[in-house]
Amino acid sequence: MAIRWGLSQTSHLQGAKLKKLSILMLVGVFLTSCTATSVKTTTNNFTKPTSSQRILLMEPDVSMGVLTAGGLVEPRADWTASAQKNLMASLGSQLQEKNHTFLNYNPSRNRTEKETQLLRLHEAVGQTILVHGYSGAGLLPLPNKKGKFDWTLGTGVRELNQAYGADYALYVFSSGSYASGGRVAASLIMAGLFGASMQMGRQVAFASLVDLRTGDVVWFNVATTTSSDPRKDTGANSIVKSLLKDIPL
Repeated sequence: MAIRWGLSQTSHLQGAKLKKLSILMLVGVFLTSCTATSVKTTTNNFTKPTSSQRILLMEPDVSMGVLTAGGLVEPRADWTASAQKNLMASLGSQLQEKNHTFLNYNPSRNRTEKETQLLRLHEAVGQTILVHGYSGAGLLPLPNKKGKFDWTLGTGVRELNQAYGADYALYVFSSGSYASGGRVAASLIMAGLFGASMQMGRQVAFASLVDLRTGDVVWFNVATTTSSDPRKDTGANSIVKSLLKDIPL
């Protein structure tokens, strides 16, 4: 089975990119520095997909940037394109082992306004899960989610179910940053004067499996690392392997 995506033709506003990078980097602070994962599965009624289910692979949303001396992240389009290409290739290769039919979401097709809204909704829900479920134990808890993992995109996802004949959709988001020369120099000065170091950047990615009949996010995983570089094939393979850990497919 061959899985191919083209780079998205949809342009994101720079402000949205910065916000996304900031949220994922915040979450990364509370996860370990080596490659680590944290899997969550729905607490709603859920049966593992049987073989030969049809899974819609959404185009990965990737953001890469430079971590400046002042701690801001400046997006880099060339790094983003390279990382997205490698992550897409790795996802396709590793999912070949699964006994399901994988369909590629086509970002250039004449999609409906509701489909566009669903893409934005998933990103918003995913980032909300990160902030309230991963950013430090008890830091930003939601009272109605205590002991439960029952996030949903709503029944509007049935439009994707009907358009592609798919049972589930797999979404992947990835953000990362690398220290600028100025930040490296500032870190050396800090270390020399105060014995303290500065964050040199990290990669944070999350993936979710969504039931296209109910809208439930049935599985969610976060992978974070400071050592795997998705701009390189080996780094992308490592991140995807961690990201797909325990996926119920």
